[in-house]
Amino acid sequence: MSRSHSNNAPSRRDFIGQAAIGAAALGLAWLSSPLPAVAAESAALAGPADEWFKKITGKHRLVVDAPRPHGIFPFAWPKVFLLTNAMTGTPEKDCSVVVVLRHDAIPYALHTDLWSKYKFGEMFKAEDPATHAPSVRNPFWQPGPTISAYPA
Repeated sequence: MSRSHSNNAPSRRDFIGQAAIGAAALGLAWLSSPLPAVAAESAALAGPADEWFKKITGKHRLVVDAPRPHGIFPFAWPKVFLLTNAMTGTPEKDCSVVVVLRHDAIPYALHTDLWSKYKFGEMFKAEDPATHAPSVRNPFWQPGPTISAYPA
């Protein structure tokens, strides 16, 4: 039992197939032309950040991503990495560490004066290790010889 079409109008499947072929052709045409433009734009955007990144030349590298202030952990893991490599005989010059402070960990990059002024300890739930209250200082920024971030 076949159905015959009395008119020569394309079927729905033929139309959808032709539309898909047309969309693919347009997509391929778009992809072929902007790639050199995107590459040129990327090269033009290379700036000081890229130059800084090229200076990370250690054979052994570590990036610590710290989105939250988990106490000493954003700073302990780089130290553990360096100590572990030193114990295996790897010279320190062959190691590179980058700590990325973002989101709630950004205050760790700010001076102590800003911590007390803007109450970062309360805002970011960062506890002072000495008093166990919301911190009014950055415990890791220039702690000084007698002030330790975490007492022994």
